Amino acid sequence: MLGTNACLNKIMQIYGCPLRPISTLPVGTVVLLFTQAMNLLTFEKWLEHWGEERLAQRIAESQRCGRSDWERRNEEVSLSSYPAWELALSSFWEENISEWHTRWVRCGGTLYEGRMIAAKWDGIWDRLSGTFADGLGNPYPPYARSSCASWLWIDQDEAIVMGVVSEAEFAARLAELPKGPSLWQDGKGPPMELLIETKRELEEAIYRHGGPRPGATREERVAHRRHQQREQAERAKAEYENRNQQIAQERAEKDTTFRLLEEVERSLSETPLVRDEGRWNWLCDSLAKLTTTQYFDRYPNWRARVWVASATMYGAIGVPTDELACLKRAFELNPQLPLKRRIKALDRQLLLHANTTNETTAEIKEQ
Repeated sequence: MLGTNACLNKIMQIYGCPLRPISTLPVGTVVLLFTQAMNLLTFEKWLEHWGEERLAQRIAESQRCGRSDWERRNEEVSLSSYPAWELALSSFWEENISEWHTRWVRCGGTLYEGRMIAAKWDGIWDRLSGTFADGLGNPYPPYARSSCASWLWIDQDEAIVMGVVSEAEFAARLAELPKGPSLWQDGKGPPMELLIETKRELEEAIYRHGGPRPGATREERVAHRRHQQREQAERAKAEYENRNQQIAQERAEKDTTFRLLEEVERSLSETPLVRDEGRWNWLCDSLAKLTTTQYFDRYPNWRARVWVASATMYGAIGVPTDELACLKRAFELNPQLPLKRRIKALDRQLLLHANTTNETTAEIKEQ
C-alpha cells in the first residue's frame, strides 16, 4: 500500500511528469488515479491477466472515442472552444511517461509544463501513428498497441496562454471555417450591442456561480481555473485520506468485535460457572454488544455463535428458559449447528418442570 506522497508521485509518473502540478488535473481524474495508482500493473502483467481479447476490446474502445473526436475536430463550435488536445496516458496500466515524451519530441512536438499538448490541426497527430514500429496507423489515440492514451480537450484560454497556439493563428484558423447561414431575421446576424450585453450578462452569471470576474483576461481565467482545480484536488485528497481512515477504523473495530466473541467463547469453555460478579458483568456487556453489532449482519454464522455463547452463560447460572430461547435463535440463524438434541432436552425439562409445578399447585389447592 502506497502512502499519500508516494501515491501522488505515482500519479505524476502515470499521468504526466514530476513537473506537472496535481492542481492542473480534473478532480475526477485525481480521485480515479488515487485509486488506480495503488496497484497499477505493467502492460505485460495486465495482458497476462486479461488476455489478448480484452486488450483488443480496450484498444477498440479507445479508438472509437478518438475517432469521434478526430471526425469533429473542424466543427466550428468544437474548434473555437477547444482548439487543442492533450495526449494523456491511460490509468488501465502503467505507461512509461519518459518514453512518450521522447516519442513526442521526436515527432516534432513541444512539451508545455511537461504536458503533451498540440493544436488540433498540428501534424504531430499523424506522425505519432506512423513514425514508430508499434504504431496503429491512425491519427487518433491510442498510438501504440501497449498504450491506452486518450485526448483531453484544451480550451482556447489555456491553449493561448500556454503558447500552444497564438492569437493570430487561432483567429486565422477560425476564419477558414465555413460559415453557416445567419439565423437572424435580416440575414446580417444579431446587433453588436445585443451580443455585448448578452456576453456581459453571461459573465456576471458565471461569476456569481464561482467563475472568474467579468472582463477577466485569458491569463486571469486560466489562473482562476487552476486555483479551482487545486482546491478540488485538495478536497479530493482529503476525502481520499478520510475514507481510508474510516475504512481502517471500521476494519479495526470489526476485528475487535470478532476477537471479543472468541474471548467470550474461550472464557465460557474454560470456566462455565459464573461466580465472580466482575466476570458476570463483563459477559453481560460483551454479549449485549455482540448480539446488536452491525458487523455480524453479513455473517449469520457468527451471530449464531453469539447466541450459543449466551445460551451457555444462561445454562451456567441455571436459567433454562433464557438458555432455550438463545439456542432457538442460534438455530434459526444457522440450522447446521448441532443444537437439536440440546433444544429437545431443554423443552422436556421445562415441560416436566411445568407439569410438576401444576401438580404441586393442585395439591395445595386441595389441602
